[in-house]
Amino acid sequence: MTPESVISSPVIMTPRKQDEIISEARQISPHIDRLCREHGDDLDCLLRGEADTIITAAEDHLAAAFQAITQEDEIKAAIRRYRMRINHAVVMTDLLGMASVEDHLTWLSHAARIAVAGTADWLTRQHKTTGLDAGWFLLALGKLGADELNYSSDIDLIVITLPEAGENHADYIRLTRRLANILSQPTAEGIGWRVDLRLRPDPGATPVAISRDAAISYYESLARTWERAAFIRATPVAGNIAAGNDFLNEIGPFLWRRYLDYTVLEDMRVMLRREPRPHDLLGFNIKNGEGGIRSIEFFVHVQQLIAAGREKELQQRQTHDALHALAAANWISDDDRDALAAAYLAWRRLEHRLQMIGDVQTHQLPKSTEQTEALARFCGHEDVDTFRHAIISLSDEVSRRTASLMDRIGGDSGDSVIGSWLEGQDEHAAALIDHLAGMGYENPNGMTQVMQGWIAGRTNATRSERARTVLKRLLPKLLTLFADSEQPDTSFGQFSRLMDALPSGVQLLSLLESNTELAATVTMVLASAPELGEQLARHPMIVDNLMYAEYWQADIDWQARQTDLEKNLASARDYEDKLEMLRRTSQQWTFATALHLLTSTIDSDQAGKDFSRIAEMLIMAIIPHVEDHMAERHGRVDTGGLVVLALGRLGAVEMTYKSDLDLIFVYEAEADAVSDGARPLPASVWYTRFGQQLISALTAQTAEGRCYSVDMRLRPSGNTGPVAIHIDGFEQYQLNEAWVWEHMALLKARPIGGLRHETLEQKVTEIISRAVRKPRHKSATLGEVAEMRQRLKKHFRPQGHHDLRNRDGGLMDFDFLIQSLQLMPASSGLPICHASRDAIPQLVDARLLDSKLAEDLTASANKLNALHHWMRLTMPEWRVVPDAATPLPKPFQERFGLARLADLNADVDAAAAPVIAALETLLASAADAGSDRSE
Repeated sequence: MTPESVISSPVIMTPRKQDEIISEARQISPHIDRLCREHGDDLDCLLRGEADTIITAAEDHLAAAFQAITQEDEIKAAIRRYRMRINHAVVMTDLLGMASVEDHLTWLSHAARIAVAGTADWLTRQHKTTGLDAGWFLLALGKLGADELNYSSDIDLIVITLPEAGENHADYIRLTRRLANILSQPTAEGIGWRVDLRLRPDPGATPVAISRDAAISYYESLARTWERAAFIRATPVAGNIAAGNDFLNEIGPFLWRRYLDYTVLEDMRVMLRREPRPHDLLGFNIKNGEGGIRSIEFFVHVQQLIAAGREKELQQRQTHDALHALAAANWISDDDRDALAAAYLAWRRLEHRLQMIGDVQTHQLPKSTEQTEALARFCGHEDVDTFRHAIISLSDEVSRRTASLMDRIGGDSGDSVIGSWLEGQDEHAAALIDHLAGMGYENPNGMTQVMQGWIAGRTNATRSERARTVLKRLLPKLLTLFADSEQPDTSFGQFSRLMDALPSGVQLLSLLESNTELAATVTMVLASAPELGEQLARHPMIVDNLMYAEYWQADIDWQARQTDLEKNLASARDYEDKLEMLRRTSQQWTFATALHLLTSTIDSDQAGKDFSRIAEMLIMAIIPHVEDHMAERHGRVDTGGLVVLALGRLGAVEMTYKSDLDLIFVYEAEADAVSDGARPLPASVWYTRFGQQLISALTAQTAEGRCYSVDMRLRPSGNTGPVAIHIDGFEQYQLNEAWVWEHMALLKARPIGGLRHETLEQKVTEIISRAVRKPRHKSATLGEVAEMRQRLKKHFRPQGHHDLRNRDGGLMDFDFLIQSLQLMPASSGLPICHASRDAIPQLVDARLLDSKLAEDLTASANKLNALHHWMRLTMPEWRVVPDAATPLPKPFQERFGLARLADLNADVDAAAAPVIAALETLLASAADAGSDRSE
């Protein structure tokens, strides 16, 4: 049964059948009978499909009345005649199937808007005060605001006066009362529209017309969740329309919050609760009842409150448009969109039929069987059973489609022991301790004391009553999740540290309560990735991103990221705000990539690419703003440019979580060039200071932390010279003075951008190619490599088997091996590979590696690189060598199949062995051929 079948119409509509339908409707409804008597002359025009003609004529008559009439009683009569004529058109075209529900909603809403705007204008003209019409505006909320007004609906208005009103504010209060009276008071002609002014701020203590400043103050500080939901459909309909739109824009942050205030989730749960449906449907409320109109509307509104601050396309006033936007943004399925849109129209049509009977604002089905039979006939059904079955099917369909939202924003925990302790701690403390021990916790006494402190509000995170209320609901779920982790006490301890670090806990607690999967993910992070847990503690708003589907997608829209970042930086208040914005972006993006790796959404190689891409994007995005910052004092240099040269892991596109940046800045400028600012600088000094400012932009510690540590030691002058080097000096040094190990490092160098850098990049790349491909003697080169390796081993002693960088056969040895081979004479014709692993196939082709060794080395490098990524995330304290029997973090175990540290050590030893053997063989061969200069 389709949702539309609550209203059943004959397939063939003959003139006789039309007469029968109208006649029966007139018998059932005295209101319809009156409409037919007063406006029956319109029927022929309606039957010809010319409803628009009738509506236009009615509007013209009302407009003429507003211009010609000065008496209030006569205006009331004109308004009521207008409404009744529109209602007649709605009733006839509905009964005879000649217009859609959407048409009726539009006609009814448009009629009310015209009446409200016309009355407001008429009142201000009658008041005869110059400019009075510009000193107020009327906002329509609810169904009128959405242009979805029902047949006998109230209209929800908020009247707001502008500062221009001045001493006339009392006049606007009187005008508001008169407007409500003109539209609402019953007369011999019926009623116009009942006006509800109770949606204004604090209606029990404020006048019916409230000042704009008072309204702004209220919405920025005191407004509740239901008021936000009401404003989703707000639109100005009378008075100063432009000022009304400005007002809505100003309170936009109150309504469309970029980050969801998860304290509102309990309010949302209340919004989503519905009245139960009686089995016989007698007295069932089709608006507030189970699976009714509100189920659909609030299903839409709650998701808009959650997401529309960030996804502006969800900011839709109409239910149909909002459903389509939610589907387009993947918040709901296309199937749910279509089903709920059809169900919504079916409910609204039944709502109209209910209200047509007596022209009253009702949503209740009849309470007697006799009245239900009459309504069933009025809705085209031959008997009550088919009518009830249609309504039940419609209600069930809506309930099924909307039930998932309640699940997504949280439910009951169900752990009776923990729940009992939360209700009476002293009485149930012993039972809780035993219960926690049974769950696998080793220190239930200490845990209980910590939780008692939370419930007593002894930490900032639980200082508020709201936070403690949410925590009581959340704790049973969290304790179960912690107990399921590899180390329950460690998980609880990390969460405790997170709670201690929060200035306020209600946001994070409410968010975790709202989503079971999200709580499990956060639990896993806290238990397995301490540094990510600390990042959450410092920046808990990162968790808000996890609600969005695109956060979990491995295929990142980098162009969209770049566009958003550039837009956010451009809109920042000042330079300091730009740096804070850069850091927030860095935290969010690096956390996302780390989480993708930790959940195996991406592999280690992809993580290296993503971490590197993030660093490049952040550097390039901030460069124009660093230049602007320099220009404020010293102006700009309009010649030459600067290249940012990436080395190390960024150059090799193999960055890990928390990698440093190895950078060199190379610039070019005419010798006599000077900046054009108030305090001009020679170009050489300007570019050097620009480099310093760029480093500061990336490394400076702000309230949001820092983006990266930057290592400049690979520049020609090391740590002692200028930050930026002229290209001539760069060329001279690399071609004539650089050590072999510096050319090994230069193999990873690649330009990643800069300032007017396009032409300069090519020059720098050519210099690098000439430097690393310069003629050299094999034995001398390998002798320098061996000497440098020994120096590094002396100064950077490995901190155990799992120091993957510095241990024998580790990542540094692997780089030394492959980079040394790339500098050999036999490699002179090969292209430069920034990542050592990428060079292995070429070295095989050049016969510098045999295929079997190359295969072993590739496997070793892949294993070491993957382990390095994962250890950075899950084992940040690797320098403190724990017991070999220590279990590895659970995600680490699942990814590598290794249970304990001893297993990891053995795995690393196996991966390092081919690297050790190959490097020692290479260096030994060089020593044997030490006197050979013939190559």
